[in-house]
Amino acid sequence: MIETANSSQEEGKVTFQRPDDRLSALPESLVHWGLLVVAAYSLLRSVVYAAIKPFWFDEVLTYVVSRQGTPSAIWAALKQGVDGNPPTFYLLEHFAASLLPNEHIGYRLLSIVGFASALLLLFVFLKTRYGSHRALLCSSLLLITPLFTLYAEEARPYSLVAALIALAMVCYQRAPDVTWTAGHRPRRNSRHNPKSHTLGVVRREIS
Repeated sequence: MIETANSSQEEGKVTFQRPDDRLSALPESLVHWGLLVVAAYSLLRSVVYAAIKPFWFDEVLTYVVSRQGTPSAIWAALKQGVDGNPPTFYLLEHFAASLLPNEHIGYRLLSIVGFASALLLLFVFLKTRYGSHRALLCSSLLLITPLFTLYAEEARPYSLVAALIALAMVCYQRAPDVTWTAGHRPRRNSRHNPKSHTLGVVRREIS
């Protein structure tokens, strides 16, 4: 009687899967398609918002400086305190705006492409460490941050800077171990912990 009750309980037992297990069950091709859908959504949404939203004050400053066209004219405007970003940013804005007839989209093109690039580069960085499934989930979280909801369609350098930071992270992740000082080889985990590596070099030089 007891054996029958135990067997009936085992038959009625419900097994639960953790979200990580369900996520890892997705095929790799589906993850890549999901990444493309997320990136395409970010581009489409940002283009639509850029087309219908007028410039606000900071974007007007970008517009005014970028319209100068030449490096010398841009530098002269920056010397007068019109805006405070590097001159290269305004040269890139001037070039991007010349590609499209719609100035609202043209001057915001760098931010639109910059956010999508940051999303893709973050996926690449996380995929190396945690796998493609978790990388897709974590990189998609950028869609609920102010970087997307506020700055992905602005004629300002925020999204571009985020993309460059993500690119630097990917490059650093793939950089081989190097010898920073003669006769010293970094430990295996030094590339993931630059602070401890730097302290180790300092101690060696002091001693």
